[in-house]
Amino acid sequence: MKTILAVGMLAMCGLVMAGNSARAEETAAPSAQEIAAQPKLVVAAIQKLNAEDSAAIVTQALTAVLASDWPEAKKREQIIALITYAVAAKGHKAGPMMRIVASGVPAAWLPLVAATAVVAAGDNSPAIAAAMLEAVAGDAALVEACRAACANPSSVLSPTEIGIIRGIILPSPSAAPAKAPPLPTIIRGAERYSGQ
Repeated sequence: MKTILAVGMLAMCGLVMAGNSARAEETAAPSAQEIAAQPKLVVAAIQKLNAEDSAAIVTQALTAVLASDWPEAKKREQIIALITYAVAAKGHKAGPMMRIVASGVPAAWLPLVAATAVVAAGDNSPAIAAAMLEAVAGDAALVEACRAACANPSSVLSPTEIGIIRGIILPSPSAAPAKAPPLPTIIRGAERYSGQ
């Protein structure tokens, strides 16, 4: 009897520990490399964070993309997706985050980041552009590159890329589609009409 009780206790402890570790894995934040590979992960990672913490995560993921051995086209695609998801996740609060991100972007990639952020921001694009220009205010060449990209994103982004950016929309709880009404459980036969 004692043996059965001991085995039962061990089994119960094992199940509890397995459940706790599974929950811990579910809540663990994705790494910069994981976000770089799957930019959509940035949404959950930054949505509830302040501007500084959000910018740190986006900058780390951006650095991981640039440090990867991916071809230039793949890096470009991942950066566009990363910045688009980050700006969409922060909404009208994206300006302070993008100010910090823009200050750490390598000069060669700044026009792409700026153009992507402005297109992704939609109506909030003037605030995003102003925040990024403020971040690079000390360098005239960066200011001009950032200003040109913000003023005319199509000079940096292809029409296909702009379409992809505009196609990424995060549903808000109020914009989530409503459930379809349940199907009727009783289906009546069709009634005959005259002439049939």
